[in-house]
Amino acid sequence: MEYNERIERIEEIIGEINSGNVDPVEIMKKIEEAKKLLKECEKQLKQLTIDN
Repeated sequence: MEYNERIERIEEIIGEINSGNVDPVEIMKKIEEAKKLLKECEKQLKQLTIDN
């Protein structure tokens, strides 16, 4: 998954949670998914700064 795709998915997760149509158990799963994606984005950004 590319950086922009990760960011888009994170935005989708935020929208789903904000919609109020998500079971509380699912909210925790979605937050964990978003956290994982954020860590992947962070790792990719750090690699870009090292490469430059």
